[in-house]
Amino acid sequence: MGSLFQIHDRKKAPDSRISKLKKANKMKYNIQQNIKKGRPRITDKKLHLKSVRYNEKQYRIVLDNAKNAGMKPSEWIRESSIKTRVKPRFSTEDRKVLHVLAGVSNNLNQLTALSHQAGMDSFKEKCQKVIDEISNYLKLLSDDR
Repeated sequence: MGSLFQIHDRKKAPDSRISKLKKANKMKYNIQQNIKKGRPRITDKKLHLKSVRYNEKQYRIVLDNAKNAGMKPSEWIRESSIKTRVKPRFSTEDRKVLHVLAGVSNNLNQLTALSHQAGMDSFKEKCQKVIDEISNYLKLLSDDR
């Protein structure tokens, strides 16, 4: 019976050896709670993936450029795609000129069809006017490039 009494007393005794160990562990835990261990978390995660296909020649160019820059190919592709400015095929002004040019060309085709029906001499001036207009628009396009 004495052993049961001792176990009972240990549970109640606040200054026992087990409770001291628990307190010491809690203090260590509280101190360690503010200390972060391991690798730090990445703040700027790369979440989006785009696949790109290259032929052999293009791939060699990418590898050479990356090597010359002292970067991995993926780093070089990322940096060059973000920092490089690609000129659009046609600016908004070029698109407007092409739209007008398409309309003028349509008019020329209609005049050509009418000239075949009625005779060439009556539409000569109209056709020349439309051709001059087309030439002016083509000059605008070629000057921008």
